[in-house]
Amino acid sequence: MKGLSPKQKQVLGILENAVREGQHLTVREIGDLIGVSSTCTVHQHLKALERKGYLKPTNHRHRSIQLTSPPRPFIAIPFSGTVAAGDGSAAPLPTSDTILLPSDLVGQGDKLLYQVRGDRLAHLSIRDGDLVVVSPGTEAQDGDMVVAQSQDEAVLCRVVCENGRTSLLPAGLAAANGEQDGLSLLGRVALVIRRL
Repeated sequence: MKGLSPKQKQVLGILENAVREGQHLTVREIGDLIGVSSTCTVHQHLKALERKGYLKPTNHRHRSIQLTSPPRPFIAIPFSGTVAAGDGSAAPLPTSDTILLPSDLVGQGDKLLYQVRGDRLAHLSIRDGDLVVVSPGTEAQDGDMVVAQSQDEAVLCRVVCENGRTSLLPAGLAAANGEQDGLSLLGRVALVIRRL
């Protein structure tokens, strides 16, 4: 929503909510919702959104405002802290309790968000400062990347199944030298997000 005024963002939000709920608003109804009595002012906001590519031209048919792309449903995912993947110095996230992510991207059900600290998984494209979305639970398969809790911190681990035994291997360690006891599974990594 870069380049939009606060009122334009408000109008766009109202239109996205209306589309989600299957409503078709009139210009006057939009004006009422944003606290503006002049339909001319609402038309100016709509024209600005059209010029900026957020709305499609509609040939001024009654109640025919169209978004250029349908709004995506978002879910709030709680930020759960950092997860170790070796030694790292990622700049901490802003102190926000939750982050909004599209539900079609992260999937259904409860999710948690961690910031990766360390580069031991760079060979798997998980780097210091990345965000991982985790599906809580104890279900994981061989090769899955998971978050486990050690005594003092959350740790990224790989699930290794050998000889009928399932182990959690902390990030970057080889099976021969690194399996750690005392780890409890918190959940499976469902998505990795990198800020460029």
